[in-house]
Amino acid sequence: TEAGGDDPAGREAAHADPPSGDAEPPAPEESGVRAEVRQLVVANNERRARRGQEPLDVESEVERRMEEWG
Repeated sequence: TEAGGDDPAGREAAHADPPSGDAEPPAPEESGVRAEVRQLVVANNERRARRGQEPLDVESEVERRMEEWG
């Protein structure tokens, strides 16, 4: 194709303005952090069960950790 035609390699996107350093970070729920925290809590619960300890309420523990985090 000629110059100025379709841009399949995305070269124009490579020249876009970088994100501003002043931008607010996404809320934890929006960035997938909640899902990662939940995975950690589930894994911790599995270890607790193997040690014979009482399991935690997963959703309550996720909420507690999210509040601690931010």
